[in-house]
Amino acid sequence: MLRNRTVWLLIQQTLTVEYIESPTIPPNPGYSQAVAVQGAARTIYVGGQNAVGPKGVLGNDFGTQTEAALANVESVLGEAGAGLEHIVSWSILAVEGLSLADGFAAFQKAWGRRGPARAGAHGRDRGGLASPEFRCEISAVAVTGAH
Repeated sequence: MLRNRTVWLLIQQTLTVEYIESPTIPPNPGYSQAVAVQGAARTIYVGGQNAVGPKGVLGNDFGTQTEAALANVESVLGEAGAGLEHIVSWSILAVEGLSLADGFAAFQKAWGRRGPARAGAHGRDRGGLASPEFRCEISAVAVTGAH
């Protein structure tokens, strides 16, 4: 589902803002799954995705949940007309005390040895994510040509 809004910059360039939801991920009443800004290029800001699907939380371990969160990022990007190859930056929040190697192994499956810049992997206590069942949360920024 897309909702559009136009923003005027001081340089009088028109930007279109779209709020994007993927039908394969349960909606969140508090925020959009992604926002795309169209100007000379299209920039897509994917909100924090975790390992949730239509039937609830997917997996109990960090590696499995990272793969599921990445699949949700990919789904949201697909709704915006983009893919994982368009990501220029991502951030991951991980529950404190987990081995980050499992999460990075999931990223290597998605991007290979060299992926986009990352803002970091930050340890959080279980109360710091949307649900105590979640082990990670991934957000991303993607850029494509004019849409």
